[in-house]
Amino acid sequence: MATLSPNVVISDEEPGYDLDLFCIPNHYLEDLKKVFIPHGLIMGRTERIARDVMKERGGHHIVALCVFKGRYKFFADLLGCITA
Repeated sequence: MATLSPNVVISDEEPGYDLDLFCIPNHYLEDLKKVFIPHGLIMGRTERIARDVMKERGGHHIVALCVFKGRYKFFADLLGCITA
């Protein structure tokens, strides 16, 4: 069995990133104070999960089904990384 990559841990004391570091759509500005997980970190972790899936499957074809309501974007990104 393949060794899986370690988890990403974000503590409760995480200060977050200032909004000035990101391009935030205007309609979100009143609702946000900080960014805790930048998009690049999420995409990097998604790519790592895709590598772990392919390593575990040994390069065999997979059939994938998204069963999480509202998670189609992550699922699409994950499958995009797997097929790449």
